[in-house]
This record gives sequence, structure tokens and C-alpha cells, in this order.
Amino acid sequence: MMRIGFDAKKAFFNRAGLGNFSRTLIRTLGESFPQYSYFLYSPKIKENGLEGFAKDLDTCSIRSVANGWGRFAPSLWRSFLGKTLEQDKIDLYHGLAHELPFNFHRIKTKGIVSMHDVIFLRYPHLYASLDRAILGVKYRYACQHADHIVAISEQTRQDLHSLLSVPLNRISVIYQSCNPIYYKVVRQAKREAIREKLKLPKEFLLSVGTIEERKNLLRTLQALSQLEGKLSIPLVVVGGERRSYVKRIRSFITSNKMEKQLVFLKGISNEDLAALYQMANAVVYPSLYEGFGLPVLEGLASRVPVITSKGGCMEEAGGLAAYYVNPKDVNSIAQGIETALTNRSLQEERIDIGWEHAQKFRMDHVGRQWIRLYERVLAEG
Repeated sequence: MMRIGFDAKKAFFNRAGLGNFSRTLIRTLGESFPQYSYFLYSPKIKENGLEGFAKDLDTCSIRSVANGWGRFAPSLWRSFLGKTLEQDKIDLYHGLAHELPFNFHRIKTKGIVSMHDVIFLRYPHLYASLDRAILGVKYRYACQHADHIVAISEQTRQDLHSLLSVPLNRISVIYQSCNPIYYKVVRQAKREAIREKLKLPKEFLLSVGTIEERKNLLRTLQALSQLEGKLSIPLVVVGGERRSYVKRIRSFITSNKMEKQLVFLKGISNEDLAALYQMANAVVYPSLYEGFGLPVLEGLASRVPVITSKGGCMEEAGGLAAYYVNPKDVNSIAQGIETALTNRSLQEERIDIGWEHAQKFRMDHVGRQWIRLYERVLAEG
């Protein structure tokens, strides 16, 4: 019986992004492949509402490893996890978020690492120099010592090759999935209850993601301002904030008297977010760079139009369904929004294509790919 270990810190502490990826994958494997045992490692387990995703699964064992170095410096808990993996007789360890323990090369356990992006190399000005240096060490160590590397898109695979000199034959692509909740229809009564609870307008565009320069919210606002007179539709923004960029956002909103056109939300549950997607007239996501672009898939699975960026992983996530724009051109973003909202026949066609495209990313399909890879890596050993 295969014993699989996971770096589960993000699963227990991150509400979005890598946390969702980790929880969805672990939950799917635990339910769909109960013939294997899964060990979830974290520096501690905190009662924060996230910990329940695996507690009811007999296949999963939760391991708190806040001892040794982890006790005195929690940020180092992962660095010396190798000995614990050997004690637990782990056959294969999966680093879910770019990292492997720094003593991994000293143990016999096989290792796979998931690489989601190399943003710190593509956009170094968004990171402090010390953070870039630390990330560089972690990423290079993981890529060097993993038995196999998995990128969440072909774009990320090529970035690992060109920016970190990782041979392409050491990297597979297994696309990210989204929480199955986004594929399910939210009842109209529940939608209206959420609309009232969050004080949402009857019609709106939806932007999901941290408010930071890379996500390109400012150009989205500029595009909406440009459409004033043709279209007047509010924008609901869901995500955390980067303070310096938010100042620019707030300044633009005030200067252009757009206060009544914007709704900012954060701390939204997956259940409420699924309803928000299905209530939206369209999703706007002209990000400058992503490893995959999960809101694109979530929008297509929710059967709404998606406006996103040309090129890179966005076209992998969006297929033939999304409306593609130049993310650096405000006119292009404005035109994409106008087309998505006003061309009804094209809208219906794209929604149907998007729903069909989204089926390729369902978690049961993605889970089978992961299990096949785990089995292959162990067999090669």
C-alpha cells in the first residue's frame, strides 16, 4: 500500500490560491483512491475553519511537526522534515507549493514538487531583494532534488526551463482544477439571499484576485471609465490587498467619481463565491502574468462570459471560450468587455463552449493523472 506524504501547510492556513489547490487535491485523492494512505504535514493545526477538509477521511493522517527547528522558528518547519518522513515510512512525498525539505537529498523517499509559477523572476520588482533570494534558493533546490516536477500549465513548464534551466523532460504538466462547487448550480433563492447579505447590485462584472499590480485592476477601471456612456455596470472586486497598489486604485476611483460603481469584498467563502460567479454578467481577469489563471476556469465552470489576457497560460485555461484582450491596452480591455456584454448570440455560444472546455479540468480526471504519476515515479525507482 503506497504511503503518500503532503506538504499541507497551505491547505490548513491559506483560504485561496494554493490553499484551495491543496485541499481540493488531497480531498479528491482521499475519497477516490482509498487504497492508499495519505499523511498531511503542517507545523501546527489551527482551528480556523479550514482544518475540516480531511478530518472525516479515514485515508488521511494529520501530522503536526512543530518540534525541533519548527518549534523555535516556525518558518523552518519544512526544512528538516526529511527525518520525519523516514520515520513514517513515506514512499512518496509531494511538495504542493514549490518546496521540498532541505534535507530531502539525504533520505530515500521519492519526491514530486508542484511548481505553480515563477512570478518572482518574471516580475522581480514586485518582491523585496531578500524575498527573491530566498525563493530562488527554495525553487532551485526543489527542482534539483525532486524525482519529478509538475507544472500547472505549459506556460509554467516553459518558464521553469527558460528561467531556471530545468530540462523539459523532467517536467510534466497536470492542469489545476477548481473546487467542484463551481460546477454546481446555486439555487436562485440562495443567490438572492447572498445578494442581499453582501448588498450587491442586480447586474455586475466580477473581478477575483488579490488587488496588486500584476492582476491589472487599474486598467480594468480605466476601461470601465472609457465605456461610460456606452455601458454603465458596477464592478465587484473579491480579494485581498497590496497597500501601495490599492492607493493608486482608490485615487483613480475618487478622481473619476466611480465610488458608486465599485464593491470591494474579501474573506468570501467558496460557497458565496460560487454564487457570485453565477450572478455576474461576466468575469474580468486581464492579469499580466499567471501560472494558470484559476478564475478563468471558475468562470467557465460557472457558465458566465470570461474576459482575460491573450497569450500564456490564460489561453490554456480559457480555450476557445474566453474573450481575449491585450492586458496592457485599455482600449482592448474595454472592447472585450463591451463585446462580452452586448453580443448575445456570441455570448451564448461561448458559454456553451466554456462549459464543455471546463469538463477537462474536473477533479476526478485530474486526480487520476496524479495517481498515475505517483505510481510511475515509484515504479521507476
